[in-house]
Amino acid sequence: MTLTINAGYTFVTRDRRLDVVSLNASAEAGITRAWSIVGEVVSELAMSRRADDRVVLPAGTVYAVGECVRLDAAAGFGPTRASPDLLLTTGVTITLN
Repeated sequence: MTLTINAGYTFVTRDRRLDVVSLNASAEAGITRAWSIVGEVVSELAMSRRADDRVVLPAGTVYAVGECVRLDAAAGFGPTRASPDLLLTTGVTITLN
């Protein structure tokens, strides 16, 4: 199992009341040599009352095509008012050695 945690801060220079703190976490567990399942929490927390917090809870799969290429797909929902109702993502990760 792989656990990942990320945090960040977004500065909105045109209106600092729109600044957000990003807090994200994921867990990935291998099912077979090529397939993994992933669950995530992705959030942007407003630094002022002017903006709403956004949270998305996606879950999906990762397929390792080879040692350097991984394909992923996920579906998620947002439990907060400002979050998307449904989020679908796909991606490719290429490791450069």
